[in-house]
Amino acid sequence: MLGKWHLGVRDIYMPINRGFDEYLGIPFSQDMGFSFWEGGLSKPNAPFQPTPLPLVNGTTVVEQPVALNTLPQRYGSAAASFIARSAAAKEPFYLYMSFNHVRM
Repeated sequence: MLGKWHLGVRDIYMPINRGFDEYLGIPFSQDMGFSFWEGGLSKPNAPFQPTPLPLVNGTTVVEQPVALNTLPQRYGSAAASFIARSAAAKEPFYLYMSFNHVRM
C-alpha cells in the first residue's frame, strides 16, 4: 500500500496490520498536519496544534515533517520496485496506491 491512509495512526490500525505486506505513506491527509510547504510550524491561537506530517515505512516514521514535493516520485519508485520484486518472484500481487495530493 502506498499513499495516504485514513483508518487510524496507532500501529493496530496501520496498513501493515490490516492485510498489506508493505506500506509507505502518510497516515492522514496533508491538511491534517503541517509540512515544509507551510510557512510556520504552529498556529498560536488555535486550540489544537497540528502535528508534523510523518512519512511512514511499515510502522516506522522515516521523515517528519515529510517533504510533500518528493512524494509522487518516492511513491512511483516504491511501486516500480514492488512490481519488479513481485514479478521476479513470479508471485501474484495487489498494489493499492493513494496519492496524497492531485493536480486538477
